Amino acid sequence: PQQARWKVTEKGAITRMSEEFDVAITARGVYVAPGKQPREGERKLYLLIEGPMERGVKLCKAEIKKIIQATTERTLLSGSRYQ
Repeated sequence: PQQARWKVTEKGAITRMSEEFDVAITARGVYVAPGKQPREGERKLYLLIEGPMERGVKLCKAEIKKIIQATTERTLLSGSRYQ
C-alpha cells in the first residue's frame, strides 16, 4: 500500500533506522503499479540496506518489514482508499 511505502521511505524514518542500526538505506528503482511489469532496464522499487555489520542490516530489514506490516494492517482496518 502507498501509505506503507511512504512510512518506510520518509526522511525521518530512514534517518532514525540508519542511526539506530548503523546502516545506510537508499531507495532504488521505480514504482510499478500492481499487475504491471517494469519497463525494460528498470527494476521495481526497493530499499538497499548497507552496513558494516550483517546483524545491523538484518535488524533494519526486520524493522522495515514490521513497519510495513503494521501500516498495511492499519490502512486495511481503517478502510482508507489510499492503498
